[in-house]
Amino acid sequence: MLDPTACINTPQPGSTAEVGNGYEGIWDQNIYGGAIGRMLVGAAGDVVGYRRAEASSVNVDNFNGAFNFNAANSSWQVTSATINPYPTTNGVPLTGSGTFVAKSTMDGTYSVDGAAPKGFDTWVYRISNYLAVDPALLTGAWGGSQYGMSGLIEVAPDGSFTGSTRNANEIAFGACTLNGTVLPRESGASKKNYLTIRVQVVDAANAGEKSCNLVAVKEGVGYIAVNQGTTDGVCKRSMSLNFLLKDAAGNYSIGAGFPR
Repeated sequence: MLDPTACINTPQPGSTAEVGNGYEGIWDQNIYGGAIGRMLVGAAGDVVGYRRAEASSVNVDNFNGAFNFNAANSSWQVTSATINPYPTTNGVPLTGSGTFVAKSTMDGTYSVDGAAPKGFDTWVYRISNYLAVDPALLTGAWGGSQYGMSGLIEVAPDGSFTGSTRNANEIAFGACTLNGTVLPRESGASKKNYLTIRVQVVDAANAGEKSCNLVAVKEGVGYIAVNQGTTDGVCKRSMSLNFLLKDAAGNYSIGAGFPR
């Protein structure tokens, strides 16, 4: 069995990086250079993501829709998408276009609700795409404190999970119990790092605890984020099971991370 803490240097068999079409997968913006963002692109060009335009801001603009990627001329264009500029909850039209290098970088410009175009900045193909996500990897406990939340889920071999955000001082979600499934999003691609989330949420707050504010959540998408670093000459990997969940208005505005 592969060491789950060992760094990944080449795409694992069946991973998005090995069998994908070059643009599908997880793309990140520079965390330290100002803007920050993450975008999940499906095999057909469907997109779910967010971006933070200012380094000092903790607020993000969420977007989702369909992009058309043209491999022949290395270009992309928004086909139909909406964006929720913070603090709005209603989506407005998102347009944009640019270029990409398969499994490497993409950039271009975008426009919000017909405004003047501005830079979409550079997005980088993430090392998480090298990871083959199979039931053996998903199975087990994921949890701890991350992204301003504290929670734990236990995933069974069939993809079902139970869990909770039971911290009485929980900032993000309150005290919730979770039951649901985390399964491959694309049929026949069981190792690609793109997951479908179905969940039922119940308010589990006791007296003095913050009530759960996720009870309207039913579904979302997920992926395993990979971070790697070298200490004393040894490269180690850490992972977290991340969810992007739809809020009551249908926007992918709720992020949850369960580290391992």
